[in-house]
Amino acid sequence: MFRKNHVPTVVILTVALLAVGGVQAQSTTGRIIGSVTDQGGQGLPGASVTVSSDVLIGGPRIAIVDDGGNFQFISLHPGKYTVKIDHSGFVSQERQEVKVALGGAAALFIAMPQARFESEIEVVAETSIVDPTQVNTEQVFDLNFMQQAAVGSNNRNYLYIVGQAPGVTGTAIPNVLGSTLSENAYFIDGQDTTDPLTGTWGTLYNYDAIAEVEIQTSGFEAEYGRATGGLINVLTKSGGNQFSGTLDIRYRGDGFQESSDLYDASNLETSFQDIAATLGGPVARDKLWFFAAYELVNSKRTPADSPTTRDYEGQNYNLKLTWQMAPSWRMMGRVSGDPAEIANHNASQFVAPEATSRQKQGADVYAIELNAVLSNSLMWNTVAGVYRRTIDVVPMSGDLRTPSHFNSGTFQTTANYPNQQYSERNRNDLATDLTWFVGNLAGSHEFKIGVQYSGTEFPGANCFTGTEGGACSPGSVGYAYDDFGVVDPDGNLLFTLPFTMTEATTAGQHGGSLHRVPSGFLAGAFESDLQDRFQVRPGELRKQRRPPGRRHEQISASSRVCVGSHERRQERYSRELGTIHEPRLAHPANDFACRQRAGVHLVFLLDPWPQPGDHRPDAM
Repeated sequence: MFRKNHVPTVVILTVALLAVGGVQAQSTTGRIIGSVTDQGGQGLPGASVTVSSDVLIGGPRIAIVDDGGNFQFISLHPGKYTVKIDHSGFVSQERQEVKVALGGAAALFIAMPQARFESEIEVVAETSIVDPTQVNTEQVFDLNFMQQAAVGSNNRNYLYIVGQAPGVTGTAIPNVLGSTLSENAYFIDGQDTTDPLTGTWGTLYNYDAIAEVEIQTSGFEAEYGRATGGLINVLTKSGGNQFSGTLDIRYRGDGFQESSDLYDASNLETSFQDIAATLGGPVARDKLWFFAAYELVNSKRTPADSPTTRDYEGQNYNLKLTWQMAPSWRMMGRVSGDPAEIANHNASQFVAPEATSRQKQGADVYAIELNAVLSNSLMWNTVAGVYRRTIDVVPMSGDLRTPSHFNSGTFQTTANYPNQQYSERNRNDLATDLTWFVGNLAGSHEFKIGVQYSGTEFPGANCFTGTEGGACSPGSVGYAYDDFGVVDPDGNLLFTLPFTMTEATTAGQHGGSLHRVPSGFLAGAFESDLQDRFQVRPGELRKQRRPPGRRHEQISASSRVCVGSHERRQERYSRELGTIHEPRLAHPANDFACRQRAGVHLVFLLDPWPQPGDHRPDAM
């Protein structure tokens, strides 16, 4: 039963102003739908339906069955629920372990027999659930799967879980149904965290902080755009009314390595250490929950015949607050990060110790979500997010003035690391959508309208070392040397002759140059969509679904490339109109599905940045 609630006017006005430039985000909730009838199939209006769960903040919810015998609960946190149905004169029904999946709908069709005794109740401990609203191809991995999966120490991340879905290959960067690695979209709690430059994943996460992972591989609806591969949505844990936590320690040292005739284990430093902890619980019972997670990872690996060891030290942290502002208003705030430093990042038998590099990287992610159940059939959701990521690569020694030397005879790099590289990948997102569930318009409908804004930018700088002023300052000159080495038949270096010297002037500054060429990339996208997910009532064609949709997408991008005093600017715009149509018919002996999707997808291809010789950035 829906109860009217008055939320402070300032909250409503604030969210309304944000929604003006809003953005569509991935779902972070699910729902329960169903019907209640007598044993003859006649609806039982007035029956009371109660849902409860440890993952449901605010306590149990109650709905009253309508005149058609139907009920629904919207905006439910994914997890397992208990559903109880009561009606005077009938045996009360209780369904346990009702699984609500991320972005899905759990359907229950309850037939209530007449009661012979007072307070009689029928309990079903395990309930088989079907989602009759599903119109796309997707896989949802819940907490039970992740706890039971044999992921090992090196694969405790959501990317490995995504790789278990049908049609997906690769676990470092998933390849979905043959698409390229940059055609996926990655979401954390509905917030887009896709790297604005590479189009790949943008942040790591403590494995024990993840509640569910959803991947859609085909049949996207009109609300989704800018992805032709897979849509990956990670839901993190929120805490609860009881305090709980985890502690996971993984260790593998040099003593685990055994020497053989091929190598001496004592010369190859290899170790791995992963310490992860989580804690969640109530700040105020049924009002405010918290969940915190922290992970410390240290991994050392010595490549064969390398004089140095690659040393990775990284952290993953997360803090999430869930506030039930009012019975029908919920707000979530989250901050997370994954700072890391990699010493001897380019360790190899072909890199001298003085020529190794140090890479510092990490993303800071901030998000706020506001969810409102405006009525039994109307839901409003708004997500605002900020994503900031940096990747910097400099010589391990910190020496920016000494030029590097590359020997074409031994293929070795000596004297210094050849480049200094700095990059930022920034994203600002704002999304709002309104969903209206209609149950008496020639069947049931799920109308959804959304507006989106996404702004991304990539300022960067990449220069030679050997610059007189050290850093990538305007006007400074950098050098790199290519030497010619003469070796004997056994590969021993006999002598070296100077061959070429590359000289390049740095024209830009940090935040606007790449290989002495000031450049930048800035893109903004305004998008809107309108769709209807349609389902004929059980008395008609029970499983026929028809989800038409329309999407409008306008994207503008600008890039700037300068060589000397020459400058070129590019402005690009696109509009996308897409439709999705998927009738589905069910027959006792046959289940036939037909899918059709049409649309135009925009891919930005910037002019290649000028590259002197073969010196290319290896961290961008």
